[in-house]
Amino acid sequence: GGPKYDKFSAKSTKAMAGGSANSGANQTIISKTDLEKASLQAREQARQMYLEGVSKDLHPGERILEENIDIVSLKDASLPLSGTTASSFEYKNTFKIRSFVFSEETLKERILSAGEEEMSGILFRPISVVLSYGEAIPDFDARTVRLKTHAIVTSESVIDREKFLTDILGKDETGIDTALR
Repeated sequence: GGPKYDKFSAKSTKAMAGGSANSGANQTIISKTDLEKASLQAREQARQMYLEGVSKDLHPGERILEENIDIVSLKDASLPLSGTTASSFEYKNTFKIRSFVFSEETLKERILSAGEEEMSGILFRPISVVLSYGEAIPDFDARTVRLKTHAIVTSESVIDREKFLTDILGKDETGIDTALR
């Protein structure tokens, strides 16, 4: 307003209410944050349901790459507009979920089947493998994944027992020490 309205002022002694007969204490305004939160919660719930379902179907030794799950909304959820007044709203959506499952046992078997290896004239055979995983780069469309895998391999030396017993037969401590080297 102009100078005509400068001298007017008002003070409310009661809390103000919205502009409709239906507005009241249980009515709130739906914000964009509320809609985003509902979408994130729905995605997380879909992810958890997917993991529970897939985990039941995994064979022994199989593992799912949980860090790289692809969740795509198949249709737009029908939601109220941001700024709408309502006591609540319902979020429904359908998702397409994809992930990679691989056999940890197969990886271990491949490493163990690499065979015996000679180091410093001693033959070693791998007996166990512990795997840990680094970065995974999935390509869901090509159905491939690049997965950095770190393997700790425990090996034992291969000793010809009969030859060893023949070598130490009748030897003293120094002779046995020499045979062990």
